[in-house]
Amino acid sequence: MTILNRDIYNKCINHYNEISGISFVVRNAIPIPFFGDVERYLKSPRRILTAALNPSGREFPQSKPARFDVREGRAKPEALERTLSDYFERHPYRAWFGAFEHVLNGLDATYGGKMSNGEFSCTALHIDICSPVATDPTWSRLLPEQRAVLTPFGSEIFFQIIKELRPSLIIASMGWSHLFAFHPALIGGRAWPRP
Repeated sequence: MTILNRDIYNKCINHYNEISGISFVVRNAIPIPFFGDVERYLKSPRRILTAALNPSGREFPQSKPARFDVREGRAKPEALERTLSDYFERHPYRAWFGAFEHVLNGLDATYGGKMSNGEFSCTALHIDICSPVATDPTWSRLLPEQRAVLTPFGSEIFFQIIKELRPSLIIASMGWSHLFAFHPALIGGRAWPRP
């Protein structure tokens, strides 16, 4: 049994399997619909998400220690949820998440695990708005036609996750042009309506 709707995980696993042979999709990886302890997030008094464009290829280093248990993560929805929830307990990509962690701490929140440097009342998650699939090169260096392969599914799963996670606040790290390209409704303002 999963905490979030298992349909999210099944869709992500199937999507990754369908596109894993494309040259810019990181091999020997898993789809990442979110990073962090989903159970603690859901119990937090304020639900805070951080957001970026898509997972980095650096999430799957060739050297050890691994950030994810790829074999377990591809096995079934329960295993994928467990490996994603354990992310900050294992070997998080500190260079990326460290900047967000400082902002979260100011909001009495943390990603937890090896990112945490104290006690905070809220546990945050990280999501990506364009795709749950890691790419090499990064999103900003993908060609428009390459992005177009990932964005329809990425958009669909992003909104499904948002509906399920019901965040109080989303802190995004991306240029406005990416937001406008992602969803036309965002052109009219910089407020994100709550689902």
